[in-house]
Amino acid sequence: MAYTVSDVLATYEGSLRLVAGEDGLARPVREVGILDYELLPEVKSRFQRVNFYENQLVVSTFLYAKDNPFLITEAIKYLVSKGSSGLIIKNVFHLQIPEGAIRYANARNFPVLLTTGDRMLFDELIIRVDRAQRQAESYEGIQRQIDQLLLDREDRDQVISDARAINPSLKNELRAVYVLFPQTAGHDEGLAHFEVLERRLASTSLAAYTNVFAPYDDGVLLVVSGEHMVGDGGKAAGDTVANLLRAEVLDNEVSAAVGLGDAHFELHELADAITEAVSAARFALHRGGGVVRFADLGVYRLLLPYLQSPALHTFARQTLEPLRVYDAEAGSHLLETLRAFCDCGQSFTRTAEALGQHENTVRRRLERIAAITGLSYREADQMEQLSLARKVELCQEIMG
Repeated sequence: MAYTVSDVLATYEGSLRLVAGEDGLARPVREVGILDYELLPEVKSRFQRVNFYENQLVVSTFLYAKDNPFLITEAIKYLVSKGSSGLIIKNVFHLQIPEGAIRYANARNFPVLLTTGDRMLFDELIIRVDRAQRQAESYEGIQRQIDQLLLDREDRDQVISDARAINPSLKNELRAVYVLFPQTAGHDEGLAHFEVLERRLASTSLAAYTNVFAPYDDGVLLVVSGEHMVGDGGKAAGDTVANLLRAEVLDNEVSAAVGLGDAHFELHELADAITEAVSAARFALHRGGGVVRFADLGVYRLLLPYLQSPALHTFARQTLEPLRVYDAEAGSHLLETLRAFCDCGQSFTRTAEALGQHENTVRRRLERIAAITGLSYREADQMEQLSLARKVELCQEIMG
């Protein structure tokens, strides 16, 4: 979640104008430096070291270049050599930026931005970038810690150590909740959205010191720990957490997809708890939002840990591939019909409604599927194979 020149430009939209280096807007910004007079030839030659660094966004009025705009070109070349993120010119002296400077910046993908008025203050920019950088580093740190915890899931002691690194106050009794939104925002917008959620959460019981609330991958992760949040493992306690999160933090956002993991009673199970919540949230997103409990995923709970299994891939492919080939050659919709039939609980009425077809059409297509695959919907064990192949396919699609 690096803070970039693009994020600065978006933050000060209307106050900044990009004049060169558009292809370098993804450069990370670690801090802001002020260029005053340091690059004057007579001053620069007296110092062995100048305070400009890699990933530093430099701002200047170029007062020292008022009588010699060529010095702007030299400054850009120097900053590029130092790996600077970009240059913001507060052009209060209405300097003409040399064409050579623009060409060089474009050639090196070095963003050069001009202020378009007096609203932008350097002090404010320094504070804003510093705050964003600290937040990004904090969030990136938690992201890395969670990733490491998931990698260490087979080592109980290491998972406990990783969990303590994330939050030393985590209790043994815990449950994870994960939230996905239908549209993935950019860094700046996503960070701002999370900050809004974090402020809402602060006024609820979910803000307990024994909990974790952080951005993770494309969503937001909440881990609640302690007896009052987890309960005896029944649905009621989990529903309480999910309902509170949706009402007080997500503001009942209908499209938000909430995945609710099972209750766990040992800290070394935190990796499992997070995986459950993420999986359930992806199913919720596939269904258009709302809350999905991992406990209600049925056979998918068994399939999820083995999605990378070659045997599972081979089974699904060999079962469904004849239908793909037939559809491609005949222009038919047999695989679509099988998917709908499985997804609709093998109900002819619901499948017909989903496809916009007559029930007899659905039956004829299923008979054709039986002729091609050798698996009939009329035989329970054969239909089970078709249904399982579809579940594997759907599971792979949802989990990416």
